[in-house]
Amino acid sequence: MNWAAISNIASIVTILSFIPILWSLIILFGIKRKRYSNQKKIREGDIISDSAILIVDIGEGFYIRETVERWVYSQPKFEGFSSEDVYYIDLKKRIEESDINKFLDRLRDTRDKILSKGVKNIHLFYRGPVAISAIIGAEFSNGYQKVFLYQNDNTTPDGYVNLGTLRR
Repeated sequence: MNWAAISNIASIVTILSFIPILWSLIILFGIKRKRYSNQKKIREGDIISDSAILIVDIGEGFYIRETVERWVYSQPKFEGFSSEDVYYIDLKKRIEESDINKFLDRLRDTRDKILSKGVKNIHLFYRGPVAISAIIGAEFSNGYQKVFLYQNDNTTPDGYVNLGTLRR
């Protein structure tokens, strides 16, 4: 057996196997850099033009519309934001199976209104069941617009925290 030839072949295979690993790292760091730049844009307020705010409020008790609007208009990055670009979908009761079709119709109508204005960024404030949030994600997943999800965070003085884009 010619061990020198086997050693040369093993060296070549080792070098070639490193290429996909290196390519994967380049892709990974590119995605992380893009995500970081998107987060930076939203924090600095560069992404507000061509934007709309969608407030989805499902359930009984505390309603989020007033607190969200108060928070939005107190933020410097939303300064000059038009109230015409704030959309609201509510269902002030516990959602049941019979309500889903009505909710979907309202969601699709609102989505069509938002998209007809040429909006590229949607800022989503949501309160309700997790299953309905999956439906919202599915409805907006086929579009080219970015959907930024916000969560109420009582531990920070900012109030609402941007969790990033819905599609990552």
